[in-house]
Amino acid sequence: MCRNSICISVGDGMWHNNRPDWDEGAAAQEDGRGFFAPLRWRPMSFITDGLSNTVAISEMLGDANRSTKVKGGVYKTGSMHDGRAKPAACLTESRRADDPTQLNSGTDTWRGLLWTDGRSVNSAFTTILPPNSPVCIHTWPNIENMAWGVFSPQSNHSGGVNVGMGDGSVRFISDTIDCGSPNSYAVTSGKSPFGVWGALGSPAGGETDTQ
Repeated sequence: MCRNSICISVGDGMWHNNRPDWDEGAAAQEDGRGFFAPLRWRPMSFITDGLSNTVAISEMLGDANRSTKVKGGVYKTGSMHDGRAKPAACLTESRRADDPTQLNSGTDTWRGLLWTDGRSVNSAFTTILPPNSPVCIHTWPNIENMAWGVFSPQSNHSGGVNVGMGDGSVRFISDTIDCGSPNSYAVTSGKSPFGVWGALGSPAGGETDTQ
């Protein structure tokens, strides 16, 4: 079974950021918010905000099947969509009140599993919630391993994660990076609503001052 600890950036889009071929409308536009997008080829010229301003890859922690650890586990929620997609429920619902290092529940989905399959929950990350935040999927019954959601990069480093930028440089991104409001809705074009972190994930959002 193929496992991996490096994930690719799908940016700050949420809705259908796993399978853009399901919907060629607004969903497909949100899928285009990252350096990479499932089932899509993208030239360097697409990165109009600048390669040094755009995140391409990061670290990822995975754990055993049905893990409830925040670092490495995956939480399933039906609350990240009310007609539009927003990430707040991933923060408010996912952690156990008696032990914030644990998720309220696990899923059949693994981080770092089957990277050659390309599903975002397995092999990608979003620039929405801060690094080392929970990973959450919003699903339909019986197809949770193909779900869309919020896939935070995670590491065992203290206080953040290492990321690779489009120009080949490496930066350390703090858990305290500005991420805007988790009650913001994901957008299909323009500047990211998720602060500096969201701006670093959107290659063509019109945000060029993210240093």
